Amino acid sequence: MSMDRTTVSLEPADSVPAGGWGSWTFVISAPQGGIPVGSSLEILFNSSYTTNTWSPPQTYDPTMAGFVSAEGPDGCRLGIEIRRLTNTPDGTHRELSLGYHVILVTIEKGPIPAGQSLSIHYGDKRGGGPGAQAGLIARRVQFPVTVKTDPNDDREFQWSSDSETFSRLADSLPEIRIIGGPPTFFNIVVPSDVALNEKSIARIAVLDRYWNAATGYKGAARIFLVNPAGEERLLGETTVQSGQASEFRLPAIRENGFYKLVVLDVTAGLSGQSNPFRVGPKRDLGRYWGEIHCHTLLSDGVGTLDEHYQYAQQAAVGFCRNRRS
Repeated sequence: MSMDRTTVSLEPADSVPAGGWGSWTFVISAPQGGIPVGSSLEILFNSSYTTNTWSPPQTYDPTMAGFVSAEGPDGCRLGIEIRRLTNTPDGTHRELSLGYHVILVTIEKGPIPAGQSLSIHYGDKRGGGPGAQAGLIARRVQFPVTVKTDPNDDREFQWSSDSETFSRLADSLPEIRIIGGPPTFFNIVVPSDVALNEKSIARIAVLDRYWNAATGYKGAARIFLVNPAGEERLLGETTVQSGQASEFRLPAIRENGFYKLVVLDVTAGLSGQSNPFRVGPKRDLGRYWGEIHCHTLLSDGVGTLDEHYQYAQQAAVGFCRNRRS
């Protein structure tokens, strides 16, 4: 079966835990007319913030993380280089930003015949390297790829504060999903103001070391109330599991002061401590714990709005706000 366009796939396509290590191969399969000499392709890595960053691709040391190599059919010679896109006109970088990295591969000799492919290995371990580390945020990750066979094709990835600009330029968007890692701690959120003699609700989530919703956990957690004198009292037990925040109804507290909760699963070796909360006369306006400054694809961040709000629910965040610029 012949193909009428170039296709790009990413192998393996399995999900990877946040911060996990591996090796991945971009496979570019030639269409019916092949891919001629002089053609080039670019693969973009969004490294705008450190939490987004996979190991920066590099070609200078096969023993280091992120090493990139490329190979094609017999008789084909490939050129490979890494371009770094800066986020200011003078080539400097704002704080916490690594810019963007582009893998540029050029076919220097011998076309890629129809039905054959070239492979770009990211995190190539064959030279003794450790592979490449995935990003730290659990989400769907796309790698914009352009394949240019026309000498007049002037598309080129340039730094942009609008992440969707890259997707619009791309011919293909191979993707992989980053998932939460093993459970590391409990995140417990209680309203900052609790009315005296009234019940309230605590939300409990189990997170990985990078504050993603953890995977692979379901257990019985014990909840302790710590009073202003530092004395602990067991309130009860509740089931907590990965992927969703659990709710625990707190009994009415009959003394003013500042309290906190401690949550333990001794068997799994997990613990967590809530925010401090004030118990006293009821106030007209409450105070809540949340996230007021998040970036998504709507600005210069990553991830969709749905992923943003889904995370807030899974991590027991009281509220969240997305920044659009």
